[in-house]
Amino acid sequence: MDSHAQIIVDFMAEHGITQVEMAQRLQVTAATLSRWLSGSHGISKKHRRSIEFICADAVLRLAQNVTDGLHVNEKIVDRTC
Repeated sequence: MDSHAQIIVDFMAEHGITQVEMAQRLQVTAATLSRWLSGSHGISKKHRRSIEFICADAVLRLAQNVTDGLHVNEKIVDRTC
C-alpha cells in the first residue's frame, strides 16, 4: 500500500470517519478514494499535499487540545530564573 494511502487509512480509523467523509474532505469522489486505497490508481502530487495538510491540521488540533488545560506555575518559574 502506498504510504499516503496508509496515512488515509490510519486517519480514518483514528477519527472514526468513513471513506465517503474522507473523500469529501479531500474533494474527490468516493470511487477515486477507493481506487487510491486499493492501489489501482496513483495519487497525484496535488492530492498528496491535501492528504498531508489534513493530517497536519489534525495533529495541530490535537496539540491544541492537549495544551488548552495547561497553566504556568509562576512560583516555579521564578525559582528557576
